[in-house]
Amino acid sequence: MALDIPDGPDEAASDADESLPYDIVTILAQDADAVTYLARDFLSTTHLALKIVAAADVPAILSRIHTWKPRLETLRHPGISRLVDAGPAGTARFYLATEYVAGSSLDYLLKHRTVTPAHRVAIARQLAEALAAIHAQGLAHMRLDTSRIKVADGGGVRATILGVGSGLIVGGLSPRPELDRTALMAVCRELGVPVP
Repeated sequence: MALDIPDGPDEAASDADESLPYDIVTILAQDADAVTYLARDFLSTTHLALKIVAAADVPAILSRIHTWKPRLETLRHPGISRLVDAGPAGTARFYLATEYVAGSSLDYLLKHRTVTPAHRVAIARQLAEALAAIHAQGLAHMRLDTSRIKVADGGGVRATILGVGSGLIVGGLSPRPELDRTALMAVCRELGVPVP
């Protein structure tokens, strides 16, 4: 997954506020506006996904963090990578810390591995249950696709949705559950199974 990504933090992280309450372990992913690291806080050995994002209007982002963070932190479901923390990360940057989820993206699995019919059905069912939990809290993902779903296969297949809250905090969107239902239909088409 990280074959073309440098081994150490780049300028985006080294310019970040040194007071971040996390110790960076390694880089996981990088794009034009963000770098995601495997990290842990200084008081625990639990790993987190720490995403440091460049933003032109950090005060607006911080306002949205203040609005959405309490609800996102209390969102609990085994099929959701929960938001743990969020805040400023130096000049023109902010961070989102979420539970780290091991496994491969559903996108990768569908392109490069064989996913059994039973696992495809289980993944679709788990995604529908996780989205129902998100919607029950008055929230929505709104950016769901196969690249934002991690799948682990230890003792049974387990699908986990990543990036819950990103559309609300980064995108400044209002919750629109109908976008998630449309996205779930698209994911189920890729899986080749009916929507649960």
